[in-house]
Amino acid sequence: MMLTSCLPMRLKLRILLLKNRLFPKIKVGRSSEQHIWFFLAADYGNLGDVAITKAQHEYLQVKFHGAKVVEIPISQTINLLYPIKKVVKPTDIVTVVGGGNMGDLYDDIEFLRQQVIKLFPENRIISFPQTFYFTETSFGRKRLHEAVSVYSKHRSLLLLARDSRSYDLMRSHFFKNEIKLAPDIVLSLAYKSNVDRKRIALLCLRDDKERGALNVSNLESLKSYLKSNYDSIEHTDTQIDDMLIKRDGGDKYLDLLLDKFSSASLIVTDRLHGMIFAFITRTPALVFDNSNGKISSTYPWIKDCGFIHLVNEDTDFHTLRFTDNFANTKAALDFEFQKMI
Repeated sequence: MMLTSCLPMRLKLRILLLKNRLFPKIKVGRSSEQHIWFFLAADYGNLGDVAITKAQHEYLQVKFHGAKVVEIPISQTINLLYPIKKVVKPTDIVTVVGGGNMGDLYDDIEFLRQQVIKLFPENRIISFPQTFYFTETSFGRKRLHEAVSVYSKHRSLLLLARDSRSYDLMRSHFFKNEIKLAPDIVLSLAYKSNVDRKRIALLCLRDDKERGALNVSNLESLKSYLKSNYDSIEHTDTQIDDMLIKRDGGDKYLDLLLDKFSSASLIVTDRLHGMIFAFITRTPALVFDNSNGKISSTYPWIKDCGFIHLVNEDTDFHTLRFTDNFANTKAALDFEFQKMI
Protein backbone atom coordinates (compact mmCIF):
# COMPACT_ATOMS: atom_id res chain seq x y z
CA MET A 1 0.00 0.00 0.00
CA MET A 2 1.36 3.42 -0.93
CA LEU A 3 1.89 5.89 1.91
CA THR A 4 -0.36 8.50 0.29
CA SER A 5 -3.38 6.16 0.53
CA CYS A 6 -3.33 6.64 4.31
CA LEU A 7 -3.24 10.44 4.17
CA PRO A 8 -6.20 12.85 4.50
CA MET A 9 -7.75 13.76 1.14
CA ARG A 10 -6.71 17.43 1.10
CA LEU A 11 -3.14 16.55 2.04
CA LYS A 12 -2.98 14.03 -0.80
CA LEU A 13 -4.23 16.68 -3.24
CA ARG A 14 -1.67 19.19 -1.96
CA ILE A 15 1.12 16.65 -2.50
CA LEU A 16 -0.09 15.98 -6.05
CA LEU A 17 -0.29 19.71 -6.76
CA LEU A 18 3.27 20.23 -5.53
CA LYS A 19 4.50 17.27 -7.55
CA ASN A 20 2.90 18.63 -10.73
CA ARG A 21 4.25 22.10 -10.03
CA LEU A 22 7.81 20.81 -9.69
CA PHE A 23 7.61 18.10 -12.35
CA PRO A 24 4.82 19.06 -14.78
CA LYS A 25 3.58 16.26 -17.03
CA ILE A 26 1.83 18.52 -19.55
CA LYS A 27 2.80 21.67 -21.41
CA VAL A 28 0.24 24.22 -22.58
CA GLY A 29 1.11 26.28 -25.64
CA ARG A 30 0.99 30.07 -25.63
CA SER A 31 -1.49 31.94 -27.82
CA SER A 32 -2.33 35.59 -28.50
CA GLU A 33 -6.12 35.02 -28.63
CA GLN A 34 -8.29 35.47 -25.57
CA HIS A 35 -9.05 32.28 -23.68
CA ILE A 36 -11.99 31.39 -21.46
CA TRP A 37 -10.64 28.69 -19.16
CA PHE A 38 -13.39 26.37 -17.91
CA PHE A 39 -12.21 24.44 -14.83
CA LEU A 40 -13.72 21.32 -13.18
CA ALA A 41 -15.67 20.23 -16.28
CA ALA A 42 -17.43 16.92 -15.70
CA ASP A 43 -15.74 13.85 -17.17
CA TYR A 44 -17.49 11.30 -14.95
CA GLY A 45 -20.82 9.51 -14.98
CA ASN A 46 -23.18 12.04 -13.37
CA LEU A 47 -25.29 13.16 -16.35
CA GLY A 48 -26.60 16.14 -14.38
CA ASP A 49 -23.03 17.41 -14.12
CA VAL A 50 -22.41 16.47 -17.76
CA ALA A 51 -25.41 18.65 -18.66
CA ILE A 52 -23.98 21.52 -16.58
CA THR A 53 -20.70 21.23 -18.46
CA LYS A 54 -22.44 21.20 -21.85
CA ALA A 55 -24.70 24.14 -21.00
CA GLN A 56 -21.89 26.20 -19.49
CA HIS A 57 -19.65 25.61 -22.51
CA GLU A 58 -22.42 26.65 -24.92
CA TYR A 59 -23.22 29.72 -22.83
CA LEU A 60 -19.57 30.81 -22.78
CA GLN A 61 -19.22 30.35 -26.54
CA VAL A 62 -22.16 32.68 -27.15
CA LYS A 63 -21.33 35.19 -24.42
CA PHE A 64 -17.66 35.50 -25.36
CA HIS A 65 -17.95 35.10 -29.11
CA GLY A 66 -14.49 35.16 -30.68
CA ALA A 67 -12.67 33.90 -27.61
CA LYS A 68 -11.48 30.31 -27.29
CA VAL A 69 -13.31 28.27 -24.64
CA VAL A 70 -11.05 25.57 -23.17
CA GLU A 71 -12.46 22.87 -20.90
CA ILE A 72 -10.25 21.44 -18.17
CA PRO A 73 -11.80 18.14 -17.03
CA ILE A 74 -11.96 17.72 -13.29
CA SER A 75 -9.71 14.65 -13.51
CA GLN A 76 -7.01 16.78 -15.18
CA THR A 77 -7.25 19.84 -12.93
CA ILE A 78 -4.21 18.99 -10.83
CA ASN A 79 -2.12 18.21 -13.94
CA LEU A 80 -3.10 21.42 -15.75
CA LEU A 81 -3.37 24.13 -13.11
CA TYR A 82 0.28 25.19 -13.11
CA PRO A 83 0.89 24.74 -16.88
CA ILE A 84 -2.11 27.03 -17.54
CA LYS A 85 -0.92 29.52 -14.94
CA LYS A 86 2.32 29.90 -16.94
CA VAL A 87 0.50 30.92 -20.13
CA VAL A 88 -2.62 32.73 -18.89
CA LYS A 89 -2.97 36.33 -20.06
CA PRO A 90 -4.51 39.24 -18.12
CA THR A 91 -7.37 39.38 -20.64
CA ASP A 92 -8.23 35.70 -20.16
CA ILE A 93 -11.28 34.82 -18.09
CA VAL A 94 -11.33 31.89 -15.69
CA THR A 95 -14.60 30.08 -15.01
CA VAL A 96 -15.45 27.30 -12.57
CA VAL A 97 -18.18 24.75 -13.10
CA GLY A 98 -21.64 25.31 -11.64
CA GLY A 99 -23.61 22.74 -9.67
CA GLY A 100 -24.07 21.60 -6.11
CA ASN A 101 -20.51 21.13 -4.94
CA MET A 102 -19.81 24.39 -3.06
CA GLY A 103 -19.46 23.16 0.49
CA ASP A 104 -18.11 20.30 2.57
CA LEU A 105 -20.32 17.54 1.12
CA TYR A 106 -17.97 17.27 -1.89
CA ASP A 107 -14.85 18.52 -0.17
CA ASP A 108 -12.40 17.44 -2.88
CA ILE A 109 -14.17 19.58 -5.49
CA GLU A 110 -14.39 22.54 -3.09
CA PHE A 111 -10.65 22.22 -2.49
CA LEU A 112 -9.92 22.25 -6.23
CA ARG A 113 -12.14 25.31 -6.75
CA GLN A 114 -10.18 27.13 -4.07
CA GLN A 115 -6.89 26.26 -5.79
CA VAL A 116 -8.19 27.76 -9.04
CA ILE A 117 -9.19 30.95 -7.23
CA LYS A 118 -5.82 31.22 -5.47
CA LEU A 119 -3.70 30.58 -8.57
CA PHE A 120 -5.31 33.23 -10.81
CA PRO A 121 -5.45 36.36 -8.61
CA GLU A 122 -5.19 38.83 -11.54
CA ASN A 123 -7.86 37.29 -13.77
CA ARG A 124 -11.60 37.75 -13.75
CA ILE A 125 -13.07 34.54 -12.26
CA ILE A 126 -16.70 33.49 -12.62
CA SER A 127 -18.08 30.64 -10.53
CA PHE A 128 -21.22 29.46 -12.36
CA PRO A 129 -24.52 28.99 -10.48
CA GLN A 130 -23.98 26.93 -7.34
CA THR A 131 -25.83 25.73 -4.28
CA PHE A 132 -24.15 26.83 -1.04
CA TYR A 133 -24.08 23.90 1.40
CA PHE A 134 -21.62 24.01 4.27
CA THR A 135 -22.99 21.82 7.05
CA GLU A 136 -23.52 23.02 10.63
CA THR A 137 -20.81 20.70 11.93
CA SER A 138 -17.31 21.41 13.21
CA PHE A 139 -15.97 20.08 9.90
CA GLY A 140 -18.40 22.20 7.87
CA ARG A 141 -17.64 25.36 9.84
CA LYS A 142 -13.91 24.79 9.41
CA ARG A 143 -14.29 24.34 5.67
CA LEU A 144 -16.49 27.45 5.41
CA HIS A 145 -13.88 29.51 7.26
CA GLU A 146 -11.24 28.31 4.78
CA ALA A 147 -13.49 29.13 1.82
CA VAL A 148 -14.18 32.65 3.12
CA SER A 149 -10.43 33.20 3.55
CA VAL A 150 -9.66 32.14 -0.04
CA TYR A 151 -12.61 33.79 -1.79
CA SER A 152 -12.33 37.13 0.00
CA LYS A 153 -8.74 37.66 -1.14
CA HIS A 154 -9.67 37.62 -4.83
CA ARG A 155 -10.42 41.10 -6.17
CA SER A 156 -12.47 40.08 -9.20
CA LEU A 157 -14.44 36.98 -8.27
CA LEU A 158 -18.11 36.65 -9.26
CA LEU A 159 -20.05 34.01 -7.35
CA LEU A 160 -23.37 32.99 -8.89
CA ALA A 161 -25.99 31.41 -6.61
CA ARG A 162 -28.66 29.24 -8.20
CA ASP A 163 -31.27 29.71 -5.46
CA SER A 164 -32.30 32.46 -3.05
CA ARG A 165 -31.14 30.56 0.04
CA SER A 166 -27.64 30.15 -1.40
CA TYR A 167 -27.68 33.80 -2.50
CA ASP A 168 -28.43 34.99 1.03
CA LEU A 169 -25.78 32.72 2.57
CA MET A 170 -23.15 33.78 0.03
CA ARG A 171 -23.90 37.44 0.67
CA SER A 172 -23.61 36.83 4.39
CA HIS A 173 -20.31 34.93 4.30
CA PHE A 174 -18.62 36.12 1.09
CA PHE A 175 -19.50 39.79 1.51
CA LYS A 176 -16.20 40.95 -0.03
CA ASN A 177 -17.09 39.27 -3.32
CA GLU A 178 -19.63 40.06 -6.03
CA ILE A 179 -22.70 37.83 -5.62
CA LYS A 180 -25.55 37.39 -8.11
CA LEU A 181 -28.64 35.19 -8.26
CA ALA A 182 -29.04 33.11 -11.45
CA PRO A 183 -30.79 29.89 -12.51
CA ASP A 184 -29.05 26.53 -12.83
CA ILE A 185 -27.22 26.77 -16.16
CA VAL A 186 -28.84 23.56 -17.48
CA LEU A 187 -32.11 25.50 -17.72
CA SER A 188 -30.48 27.36 -20.64
CA LEU A 189 -30.24 24.20 -22.76
CA ALA A 190 -32.50 23.86 -25.78
CA TYR A 191 -34.02 20.45 -26.53
CA LYS A 192 -36.02 19.29 -29.53
CA SER A 193 -37.86 16.00 -29.13
CA ASN A 194 -37.31 13.27 -31.71
CA VAL A 195 -39.40 10.58 -29.97
CA ASP A 196 -43.07 9.75 -29.47
CA ARG A 197 -44.56 10.06 -26.01
CA LYS A 198 -45.87 6.83 -24.43
CA ARG A 199 -48.10 6.25 -21.38
CA ILE A 200 -45.10 5.46 -19.23
CA ALA A 201 -44.30 6.72 -15.75
CA LEU A 202 -40.51 7.05 -15.52
CA LEU A 203 -38.89 6.95 -12.06
CA CYS A 204 -35.52 8.67 -11.67
CA LEU A 205 -34.65 8.32 -7.99
CA ARG A 206 -31.46 8.65 -5.97
CA ASP A 207 -29.92 6.06 -3.70
CA ASP A 208 -27.09 8.04 -2.12
CA LYS A 209 -26.26 10.56 0.61
CA GLU A 210 -28.59 13.18 -0.88
CA ARG A 211 -31.75 11.05 -0.78
CA GLY A 212 -34.43 12.99 1.04
CA ALA A 213 -38.19 12.95 1.56
CA LEU A 214 -39.09 9.90 -0.53
CA ASN A 215 -39.21 6.76 1.65
CA VAL A 216 -40.51 3.21 1.28
CA SER A 217 -43.97 4.06 2.62
CA ASN A 218 -44.78 6.97 0.32
CA LEU A 219 -43.05 5.25 -2.60
CA GLU A 220 -45.50 2.35 -2.35
CA SER A 221 -48.44 4.77 -2.22
CA LEU A 222 -47.06 6.56 -5.27
CA LYS A 223 -46.60 3.31 -7.20
CA SER A 224 -50.22 2.43 -6.54
CA TYR A 225 -51.28 5.75 -8.06
CA LEU A 226 -48.98 5.24 -11.05
CA LYS A 227 -50.22 1.72 -11.76
CA SER A 228 -53.80 2.95 -11.95
CA ASN A 229 -52.98 5.82 -14.33
CA TYR A 230 -50.15 4.63 -16.60
CA ASP A 231 -49.56 1.58 -18.78
CA SER A 232 -46.19 0.80 -17.24
CA ILE A 233 -43.57 2.02 -14.77
CA GLU A 234 -39.94 2.21 -15.81
CA HIS A 235 -36.76 3.20 -14.03
CA THR A 236 -33.77 5.26 -15.08
CA ASP A 237 -31.02 7.30 -13.45
CA THR A 238 -28.81 10.28 -14.16
CA GLN A 239 -25.81 8.25 -12.97
CA ILE A 240 -23.91 5.96 -15.37
CA ASP A 241 -20.50 4.29 -15.40
CA ASP A 242 -17.63 6.80 -15.37
CA MET A 243 -15.77 4.78 -18.00
CA LEU A 244 -18.54 5.32 -20.57
CA ILE A 245 -18.02 9.09 -20.31
CA LYS A 246 -14.24 8.79 -20.54
CA ARG A 247 -14.56 6.50 -23.57
CA ASP A 248 -17.37 8.16 -25.54
CA GLY A 249 -17.81 11.63 -24.05
CA GLY A 250 -20.96 12.77 -22.27
CA ASP A 251 -23.16 14.23 -25.01
CA LYS A 252 -24.19 10.83 -26.41
CA TYR A 253 -25.51 9.57 -23.09
CA LEU A 254 -27.09 12.90 -22.16
CA ASP A 255 -29.03 12.92 -25.44
CA LEU A 256 -30.21 9.33 -24.83
CA LEU A 257 -31.44 10.24 -21.35
CA LEU A 258 -33.26 13.36 -22.55
CA ASP A 259 -34.98 11.29 -25.23
CA LYS A 260 -36.02 8.79 -22.56
CA PHE A 261 -37.49 11.59 -20.45
CA SER A 262 -39.29 13.00 -23.49
CA SER A 263 -40.83 9.62 -24.32
CA ALA A 264 -42.50 9.34 -20.91
CA SER A 265 -45.87 10.80 -19.88
CA LEU A 266 -44.73 11.42 -16.29
CA ILE A 267 -41.41 11.73 -14.48
CA VAL A 268 -41.07 10.98 -10.76
CA THR A 269 -37.76 12.18 -9.36
CA ASP A 270 -35.85 13.37 -6.34
CA ARG A 271 -32.86 14.45 -8.42
CA LEU A 272 -32.41 18.14 -9.14
CA HIS A 273 -31.44 17.54 -12.74
CA GLY A 274 -34.19 14.98 -13.05
CA MET A 275 -36.54 17.91 -12.42
CA ILE A 276 -34.63 20.16 -14.82
CA PHE A 277 -34.55 17.49 -17.55
CA ALA A 278 -38.32 17.16 -17.16
CA PHE A 279 -38.63 20.90 -17.68
CA ILE A 280 -36.44 21.20 -20.77
CA THR A 281 -38.17 18.15 -22.36
CA ARG A 282 -41.59 19.57 -21.38
CA THR A 283 -42.50 16.35 -19.56
CA PRO A 284 -44.96 16.41 -16.61
CA ALA A 285 -43.25 15.57 -13.34
CA LEU A 286 -43.75 14.88 -9.65
CA VAL A 287 -40.71 16.04 -7.71
CA PHE A 288 -39.67 15.16 -4.16
CA ASP A 289 -37.09 17.23 -2.30
CA ASN A 290 -33.62 15.84 -1.57
CA SER A 291 -31.69 15.87 1.71
CA ASN A 292 -30.06 19.29 1.36
CA GLY A 293 -33.01 21.16 -0.14
CA LYS A 294 -31.48 21.73 -3.58
CA ILE A 295 -34.73 20.82 -5.33
CA SER A 296 -37.12 22.92 -3.26
CA SER A 297 -34.68 25.85 -3.46
CA THR A 298 -34.40 25.62 -7.26
CA TYR A 299 -38.09 24.89 -7.92
CA PRO A 300 -39.22 28.57 -7.80
CA TRP A 301 -37.43 29.20 -11.12
CA ILE A 302 -39.86 26.82 -12.91
CA LYS A 303 -42.88 26.62 -10.59
CA ASP A 304 -45.07 28.58 -13.01
CA CYS A 305 -44.57 26.18 -15.92
CA GLY A 306 -47.68 24.26 -14.83
CA PHE A 307 -46.50 20.72 -15.51
CA ILE A 308 -43.99 20.14 -12.68
CA HIS A 309 -45.25 19.73 -9.12
CA LEU A 310 -43.14 19.70 -5.95
CA VAL A 311 -44.78 17.06 -3.76
CA ASN A 312 -44.33 15.37 -0.37
CA GLU A 313 -45.72 12.48 1.67
CA ASP A 314 -49.00 14.34 2.25
CA THR A 315 -49.75 15.11 -1.40
CA ASP A 316 -52.95 13.67 -2.84
CA PHE A 317 -51.67 12.82 -6.31
CA HIS A 318 -55.20 12.38 -7.70
CA THR A 319 -55.93 16.10 -7.24
CA LEU A 320 -52.96 17.33 -9.26
CA ARG A 321 -53.53 18.96 -12.64
CA PHE A 322 -50.95 19.55 -15.35
CA THR A 323 -50.96 22.59 -17.65
CA ASP A 324 -48.35 23.97 -20.06
CA ASN A 325 -46.84 27.41 -19.57
CA PHE A 326 -43.41 26.41 -20.85
CA ALA A 327 -42.94 29.29 -23.30
CA ASN A 328 -43.42 32.07 -20.76
CA THR A 329 -41.31 30.31 -18.12
CA LYS A 330 -38.49 29.69 -20.60
CA ALA A 331 -38.59 33.32 -21.77
CA ALA A 332 -38.24 34.50 -18.17
CA LEU A 333 -35.28 32.16 -17.66
CA ASP A 334 -33.60 33.35 -20.86
CA PHE A 335 -33.87 36.93 -19.61
CA GLU A 336 -32.10 35.92 -16.39
CA PHE A 337 -29.28 34.29 -18.36
CA GLN A 338 -28.84 37.35 -20.56
CA LYS A 339 -28.09 39.56 -17.56
CA MET A 340 -26.14 36.94 -15.57
CA ILE A 341 -22.64 38.09 -16.53
